[in-house]
Amino acid sequence: MNLDQKNIVLTGAASGIGFEILQALKNKNVRIIAADIHSQNLKKAIGDVPDCHAFVADLSKPEEIDRLFDFTIQKIETIDLFIANAGFAYYEKLENPDWEHQRKIIDLNFNGPVYSAVKMAALNKNRSYKTVFISSAMAYWATPGYSLYSASKAALKRFADGFRFETPSNSFSIAYPIATNTNFFNAAGELVPRSKPMQEPYKVAQRIIKGIEKDRFQIYPSRLFRISYHLNKIISVIKPVFQHQENQRFKKWLCLKK
Repeated sequence: MNLDQKNIVLTGAASGIGFEILQALKNKNVRIIAADIHSQNLKKAIGDVPDCHAFVADLSKPEEIDRLFDFTIQKIETIDLFIANAGFAYYEKLENPDWEHQRKIIDLNFNGPVYSAVKMAALNKNRSYKTVFISSAMAYWATPGYSLYSASKAALKRFADGFRFETPSNSFSIAYPIATNTNFFNAAGELVPRSKPMQEPYKVAQRIIKGIEKDRFQIYPSRLFRISYHLNKIISVIKPVFQHQENQRFKKWLCLKK
């Protein structure tokens, strides 16, 4: 997709990968609606980004996504590119059944992006467009402590795998970042260990944008992960080793919590 003069909606724009995508788009000839739930952080993130409008909303709710679409159409008339980046994680040991706890993360990480993708398809029936999901490497390799997060990202992958065949060619992309050096881990819980290897968010953002421009359906910001994933199809050694390491970190975290 040629981004020149495109109208873009970016969710989760106030921090992490979303913030870096917003900064990377600064030098592009685009118009942006930057959405996030944190108004002050969003205001700071936008800074000197030209032709960018802030939209504050809780995108785990369908009525708020409807408001985002209405606001965008009012401000910039069309949406050429929707980047569904908003999401969060829990780092936890699931011990007590809690429906609301589960619903909260599934609504933001899965239901919100899916609802937005279907709205994009309905809105752009007679024109080219693209929807991008920011998933996670955990969509492939679930890790202890992140059961709900991994499930939400794996669900995005399965939806994208099917839904892209229901939409025009090149109208869908999904990115799988590995652990990224952001506030993600601090927000996930107390004393959360940082997974390794880890990428800097600006590099992740640059590779996501490059993947969008090249119309790649699957975008792997980490070349190491992409290579190891394909190798893992042949030899299923890397995944158990990785999960074992994460399990040790999880057990240490549990001891610190006591």
